[in-house]
Amino acid sequence: MSRITIGIGICLAILLGGCNREGGSQQARQSEKGQLKPVVAIVPLVDKTMNDVPWSLSEELTSTIHHRLSQTDKLYLASIEKIRAASKKLGTAQNPFGPDIHWTKKVFYQDEFVVFMELIEHDEVPSANTKSIALESASAQLNMTVRVRVIDLRGEEPQIVLQEMIQDSHFIPKQFTKSNFYQVPWGKESYNISPLGLAHAQLSKEIATRLEDYILLAKAK
Repeated sequence: MSRITIGIGICLAILLGGCNREGGSQQARQSEKGQLKPVVAIVPLVDKTMNDVPWSLSEELTSTIHHRLSQTDKLYLASIEKIRAASKKLGTAQNPFGPDIHWTKKVFYQDEFVVFMELIEHDEVPSANTKSIALESASAQLNMTVRVRVIDLRGEEPQIVLQEMIQDSHFIPKQFTKSNFYQVPWGKESYNISPLGLAHAQLSKEIATRLEDYILLAKAK
């Protein structure tokens, strides 16, 4: 086989490989019915709480919500790295929960929807009926609240399609409260079956479901 023939073969392989990669990217943007999925930017959650866990709740919850949405495969999610880089450039005047949201179209110009989340409560509170006994003998409730805002960027003016406080409360048996239990950190194998891991999984599931429902509803209009 001549060198020219080999060279042509290599060029064809490269071109075909590029076409396959491009085709795969286009297919990922489409649903099973061939419709384009909404392009969604999930901005990293802002943690406003004074929690004492030794890892980033922002990173954990953002990652978990992003993963749940990717598993259902009904939305086309922008790269986490790209959105993280864009969100770091936001100034103090660009408040995602403020009345002025015009700036969102410029910052997230490649996306159809942008999601902002803020963790404003993450408190383990002793059960009400245990005030007369020591904390070590008391069960607790883990109260969590996340503020969510979803903005539709498709029109001339950005529109808010979802804005609410998502609250969840998870029962913590006394043997697993902060006073009695060494919390396995996020990322370890047994974390997912710990009370905290289960609580965060339930909260993330609820948030992901709300985001998906409202974005798909807005996209259908």
